[in-house]
Amino acid sequence: MAIKLNIPKHIILIGFTSCGKTVTGKLLANLLNREFFDTDELIEREFLKRSNDNLSCRNIFKTIGEDSFRNLESDILKNLACANSSVISTGGGTPLYSRNQELLKNLGYMIYLKGTPEIIFDRMKAKGIPAFLETNPTIEGVSALLDERNQVYVKIAGVSIDTCELTPHEIASEIRKKLSL
Repeated sequence: MAIKLNIPKHIILIGFTSCGKTVTGKLLANLLNREFFDTDELIEREFLKRSNDNLSCRNIFKTIGEDSFRNLESDILKNLACANSSVISTGGGTPLYSRNQELLKNLGYMIYLKGTPEIIFDRMKAKGIPAFLETNPTIEGVSALLDERNQVYVKIAGVSIDTCELTPHEIASEIRKKLSL
């Protein structure tokens, strides 16, 4: 069933790390003829500009700590308010912080891309285990965090899409159909 809503300025993809937000977001942006922004890439660029250190988000998080990382993330979200209509892929932890939730709500319409712990963990192993999982880098660790985060994702998202049986192209098409775009 399609959702009746005004066309949102920004379509925001949220979900756990490695659930397909970036790949799907690029495809969706192309499908809708919109700009695409990945908040992790924007954080890395901004950190490079501020510190002259070219680090990945994982290493920025380790280097400056969570509070400073989240402040930088909030600055990026504030800057996106001035962008043209776009598709935005967020980091997995972005929506967990109340100030970011408010910024995200003001930016546009959120879509939660869901995945199983097994699929997410397999993808993580290929990309590298994120800093927040280093103390328990197992499927059980992913499952426990996913259970905690799921409540937030479901609460703030307008739509949830199970990505387990879908390709990124199918997910992008499903989002377009659900939003009647």
